[in-house]
Amino acid sequence: GEKTKFITFGGDGGTYDIGIQSLSGAMERGHDMTYVCYDNGAYMNTGIQRSSATPKFADTTTSPAGTVIPGKMQSRKDLTQIMVAHHLPYVAQTAAFANFKDLYEKAEKAIYTEGATFLNVLAPCPRGWGYATEDLMKINKLAIDTCYWPLYEVVNGVYKITYKPAKKLPIEEFLRPQKRFKHMFKPGNEWMIEEFQKVARIVKLRRDDKYRPIGTPLFGRKEKVVKFMAYKITDKCIACGACAANCPVSCISDKGSKYEIDSSMCISCGTCAQVCPVGAPEEE
Repeated sequence: GEKTKFITFGGDGGTYDIGIQSLSGAMERGHDMTYVCYDNGAYMNTGIQRSSATPKFADTTTSPAGTVIPGKMQSRKDLTQIMVAHHLPYVAQTAAFANFKDLYEKAEKAIYTEGATFLNVLAPCPRGWGYATEDLMKINKLAIDTCYWPLYEVVNGVYKITYKPAKKLPIEEFLRPQKRFKHMFKPGNEWMIEEFQKVARIVKLRRDDKYRPIGTPLFGRKEKVVKFMAYKITDKCIACGACAANCPVSCISDKGSKYEIDSSMCISCGTCAQVCPVGAPEEE
C-alpha cells in the first residue's frame, strides 16, 4: 500500500516535558515520521511558566527572579542530544535567520529521510522573552552567533556543524536585549553571566577544523574518528574532588596534592570546569 510520512509539530512544553514519554517511544520504534519542536523556552500559551527548555536564570512566572531565587535555578535540558541518543538517522538543530537556507535544507533532509527524524527549531517569544516583536530575526542571529543555539545536524551518528560564526559574540549580546535576563546585569550578578557563558561555548576539534556543541557524545566510526580538545587540571587545584565526583566518564583521578584528567578518555563535556570552585580545569 501507499506509505505515509507523518509530520508532527509541538512546542517545548509538550515535547521536552509532557510528551517526552510518547516521543521517546515513537523515536525508539523508528516510525516513519518527522517531529518538529518549536522551542520558545517556556509554556508561553498558558502564562509563561518555566519548562525544562527554559535556560538557567530566566525570569518566568513560576521561576520569578527576585530576592529568593535569581530566576530558574536549573540548566535547560538538551533535547537534541537526547534524540541523538535514540540513534536516529537524522537529527538537527536550526533556526530562522538570513535567507532561511539552514532551516529549509534541514527540513527537507528530515522529511525525506526514511524512519524517525527530529528537528529542534528555535522559536523566540516576544512576550515571554521580553523583546520587541520586530527584533525576532535579530534575536535568532544573536542566539546563533553567541553559540547559545549552535546549528548542527547528526546524520547516522556523524556530527556536522552547519554554521560557524565568523566572529563568536559573548553571551551578553544575546542576554541583554531580553527582559527575562535583565536582573543578570545588576551589580553583583556578574557570576550569572559567567556561568551562562560556560554553557554557550563550543569546543574546537583537533581534526579538520570542525566544531561540535559542548557536551555532545562521540559516535566514532572507522572512516571518521572524531578527536577534540581535552581538559587539564591546573595548579589552582585544591584537591576537593568535585571534578572526579561529577565526571560522567570517570577520567579524573586523585594524585595526592591535585587531581589529573586522562586526556585519552576525556569527552570535553566541561562538567569538571562547571563544578570546580576555583576554576582549575581548563581546555588544553
